Amino acid sequence: MIPHFQRRRKKKISDASEQISSTSFTGSATLLEKNIRTTGLQIRRSIASEVLIQQNSEMVIQESALKLYPTLCEVE
Repeated sequence: MIPHFQRRRKKKISDASEQISSTSFTGSATLLEKNIRTTGLQIRRSIASEVLIQQNSEMVIQESALKLYPTLCEVE
């Protein structure tokens, strides 16, 4: 049989490890949430940047085509 004071000590150790585990889990979850948010923002910025680059490229192509058309008409 375990004396009363030893059972109490084991309970305190168990409580402490549960608290550490809970704190570690909460901290890990919070860090993961921040990382996911940061990654999401970076992805959104990257996509927005790519869209702007594509739109600018399309505008340049359209402007070039508009400039080229009269020249082609003159050649005919």
